[in-house]
Amino acid sequence: MKKLIIFFAVFVMFCAVPVQAADPAGTAPPMVKKPGLVKPTREESDFLLKRPHLRCCISGHYEGKMRETHCKEMGSKPTSGKVTLDIDQGASCGSAFEARSVNAGDGKVTHFKGTVTPGSSKECCNFTAQSISGRDNVHLKGEICCEKTKNCLLKGQFTSVDCSGVTEMRKMH
Repeated sequence: MKKLIIFFAVFVMFCAVPVQAADPAGTAPPMVKKPGLVKPTREESDFLLKRPHLRCCISGHYEGKMRETHCKEMGSKPTSGKVTLDIDQGASCGSAFEARSVNAGDGKVTHFKGTVTPGSSKECCNFTAQSISGRDNVHLKGEICCEKTKNCLLKGQFTSVDCSGVTEMRKMH
């Protein structure tokens, strides 16, 4: 019992010294014990570990539509149609990705390289991409928002040599 009391006294002595050294004037507010944290359920823990906004995991197959809003050539009429986008980000969900877009109307395939970063809200990620194939020199930028790692919606704007417009797609798998 005597050893236990000595241990406790030495322990308290060494714990008190750093506090006094850090605040020699004694102006620090008194220590307040914080209430215990509530442990999340298993479902909440799994969601927190997988939520896309932490690492911006955007890989997958997206389907939706595109609509040209402005074309530079006189007489060129803006078009709209269905489009698919396959994003490959790699296993680690890094910031770089590659993508392949297919315009369902004319079958035109465009390959992209881009980057993705966490967005302003916790469910969203921002992306930018540049075409690496074809002559159109397409720039694509926008936002992908997901609810609980599912139900992802991509909204973006594109510009090319001839036209600019908007796109909206939903992640299918």
